[in-house]
Amino acid sequence: MSTNNDRKLPMRVKLGYPLMNVAPTLQMLIQMYFLLMFYTNYLGISGTAAAIIVMIARIWDFINDPIMGIILEKSRRPKKCIFFIRCAIVPVAIFIVLCYTAPHLSYNLKVVWAAVTFICLGMSQTVFSISKDSLRPKLTSNNVERAKLNTYDSIFNTIVNAAVPAITMPLVGWLSGFGEASAFTKIAAIYAVVYMIVGFVGVYLCAPFDVEEEEELRERKLAEGKRDDQSAADQQAGSVCYSGTGGQDAVFLHRRQRDDLLLHIQSGRS
Repeated sequence: MSTNNDRKLPMRVKLGYPLMNVAPTLQMLIQMYFLLMFYTNYLGISGTAAAIIVMIARIWDFINDPIMGIILEKSRRPKKCIFFIRCAIVPVAIFIVLCYTAPHLSYNLKVVWAAVTFICLGMSQTVFSISKDSLRPKLTSNNVERAKLNTYDSIFNTIVNAAVPAITMPLVGWLSGFGEASAFTKIAAIYAVVYMIVGFVGVYLCAPFDVEEEEELRERKLAEGKRDDQSAADQQAGSVCYSGTGGQDAVFLHRRQRDDLLLHIQSGRS
C-alpha cells in the first residue's frame, strides 16, 4: 500500500525515535560487556554452560524474529507498532533485572534460571526491536528527513556506547558494600528504570506519527463495507427463484437486481 507520508519530521520525532532506540542499545551493551562475567563470577555457572545458554538463545532468535514479524504484519490494531513497543517495555525491564540476579539455588537450577531469564529477555526485546524497526519507515518517506533522523540516532547511540562501559564497573564497585552480586542487581535495576523512561518517552513523542495504520484501518473498513453491501445485495436479490427452462432468465434477473441494489446502497452512502 502506498502512503503519502513524504513529510518533514518535527523535532519531537527526531528526538523521540533516537531516544526510543537508546533502550535496546542500552540492553545490548550491558549484555555484551557484563553478562558472561556475571554468569561465571557471580552467579557461579561455568563458562561452558553460559556459552551454551547464549547459543540456544541465539538459535531461538532466528525462529522468534520472523514469528514476531508475521504477528506484527497480521495485526489489525491501529498504531500496531506503537502498541507492541509499549507492551514490550515493562517485560524487558523486568527480565533485565532478573538476568542479573543471583538466587541461592543449586547449580543445575542456576543454569535453568540463567537460561529462562535470558531467553525471555531476548523474546521481549524482539517484540520491542521488530516493532521499533517497522515504525521507522512509516514516520516519513522523505530521504532527507530519514538522513537527519539517522544523524540524531547516531549521536544518541554514540553517547550510550561511551557511557555504559565507563560508568557500570565504577558503580558496581561503589555498590559492592552489600556484595558484588547484589551490586549487579542494583545496577540492572537502574538500567531497567532508564530503559522504561526512554522507551515510554520515545513512544509518547512518536505515537502521533504512526499514521499509516490509520489509513490502513480506513481502507479496511471501506473494503468491509463493500463486502457487506455485496452480501446484502445477494441476500435480497437471492429471493428470485428459477427452475426448468426459465433458469437462464432468472439468473439474469438475479444479477440485474443485485447490481441495481448495489448502486442504490452506494448512492445512499455517498
